[in-house]
Amino acid sequence: MDWEGIFGNLSPASFFNFSFLGEYGTYILQAVGYTLLLAVCSVLLAVIPALLLAIMRLSKNKLVKGISGAYIAIFRSTPLLVQLSIIYFGLFGAVRIPNSWQLFGFIPMSRFIPGVVALALNSSAYVAEIFRGGILAVDISPVWWRWR
Repeated sequence: MDWEGIFGNLSPASFFNFSFLGEYGTYILQAVGYTLLLAVCSVLLAVIPALLLAIMRLSKNKLVKGISGAYIAIFRSTPLLVQLSIIYFGLFGAVRIPNSWQLFGFIPMSRFIPGVVALALNSSAYVAEIFRGGILAVDISPVWWRWR
């Protein structure tokens, strides 16, 4: 690859050239909207399982603690792209969602639901550790008894 041929005739003023925004700006804004919708839906779906996982992780029962610990360890230690691939091609390869279903009339549900599920499962593992850390950070001594 000839880097001089690609970047050799650029002046410092033309290095940051945003002339493509006129042509592709609507696609970029649409992608930002998809990303925000995907992030909000997946985080909202991850909160309840994360709270349950955090409580399970703090349990005195070794089986319950082990199950939640294994879930958290697996989902935090594998790459998100691997999880997305397993869920999209594995789980949703067997369970078909009709291609005609669309969210807001333009987001195909056959791609949106597997993405939300994968991101929610991944986020629940991370948020569970955040909740667990927050619960453990609260002091258990009843300070409020002193002011009665």
